[in-house]
Amino acid sequence: MTKERAAERLVGRVAIASALAAGRRAVYVLHVERRRGDRRLQALAEAARSRKVAVREVSRDELDRLAGGAGHGGCAAEVSVRAPDELEDVLAAAQASPPPFVVYLDGVEDPYNFGRMLRSVEAAGAHGAIVRARDWGWSGPDIARISGGAYDRLPLAMAREPVAALERCREANLRLIAAEPRGGATYYEADLRGPLVLLVGGEKRGIARSLREICDERLSIPMLGGIISLAACDAAAVLCFEAARQRAVTGSGPGG
Repeated sequence: MTKERAAERLVGRVAIASALAAGRRAVYVLHVERRRGDRRLQALAEAARSRKVAVREVSRDELDRLAGGAGHGGCAAEVSVRAPDELEDVLAAAQASPPPFVVYLDGVEDPYNFGRMLRSVEAAGAHGAIVRARDWGWSGPDIARISGGAYDRLPLAMAREPVAALERCREANLRLIAAEPRGGATYYEADLRGPLVLLVGGEKRGIARSLREICDERLSIPMLGGIISLAACDAAAVLCFEAARQRAVTGSGPGG
């Protein structure tokens, strides 16, 4: 193990179980609260041991210290940093379960929003996500916890050349649809079936112009009150679940 090899610490059963099951990062040591008597923690410890991960029983006070004040649910783990997947891996995962559905998150800066967006993306059945490359570094454990483990489970690529990444998606026969505050079809009029990359922007900058300009279509979520737009994580949830609804109810659609 130990501290020389561990790059960050996860807390919470769901985040740790997801890291163990996904296998996208190394898990070095699992700390579980001594005498807690929680069957879910016992199952987590058994899963860790089956993967040759060391399991330490520690006091509640030590877990509180390891968690640094965050809610831990009786467990913490020393892990490596979650490395991004390659774009080709995301596309391969999407092509394996047609029609492909990938979400591109652009201009997302807040790790809490990022975690919530990944949670919705996975919950709505998307096959993977792409995000503009940046160093999430220190915020990785927060993203893992807030996303409900989706950060580890969901194929996730970091695009260092965003335009080239989207052009590669188009080469793979995925339509590019950008969500805009206004303009284009409303999200319930837009056809979200078939092979698709859905672009959702962050709250400060939205989707970069260079990306909007190469998209095939645009859509928007109409606002009926005084609010001019939804928070980015809420917009992602609305749009992803509309895509899921259309795909479930009406079939694969264009290109499917």
